[in-house]
Amino acid sequence: MNTHADVVKLASSQSEPAAPSVVRGKRTINLALQGGGAHGAFTWGVIDRLLDEENLSLEGAVATSAGAMNAAVLAYGLAEGGRRGAQKALANFWRRVSHAAAFSPLQPSLLDKMTGSRSLEYSPAFLILDMVTRLMSPYQFNPLNFNPLKNVLEQSIDLDAVRMSR
Repeated sequence: MNTHADVVKLASSQSEPAAPSVVRGKRTINLALQGGGAHGAFTWGVIDRLLDEENLSLEGAVATSAGAMNAAVLAYGLAEGGRRGAQKALANFWRRVSHAAAFSPLQPSLLDKMTGSRSLEYSPAFLILDMVTRLMSPYQFNPLNFNPLKNVLEQSIDLDAVRMSR
């Protein structure tokens, strides 16, 4: 993913003019999607609900990090199957993210589970990662460029289809 905000032009099930913002009872909106893991999952739910609103037309999105992944999957889903295709693509993407997280070394330790904290406060992998990232950039700490979310995104969308949906 780029470190700058990504802009995605969203495909629409109907071709409507971008202006004015309200056309024949429809409202055209643009989305600004933020990053941050949990924010990305929450945003998926918001987008899913917006897609249920037939009177809303999505014109575009500006996004970063997890928001950019949501925007890319949204654009792909709209291009492939309209609103329902976007909902299905987003659900499949977040299911894959959840599955990938299950195999992460960053898991709650036995002590975390015993205290019921539902955090990684006592997880050895988390404590080591936290210490190392205080000393160096995550990019320096990842010389093999391991990025499991990149693989999940590549499995979830066809980038050529997203590019063609403009």
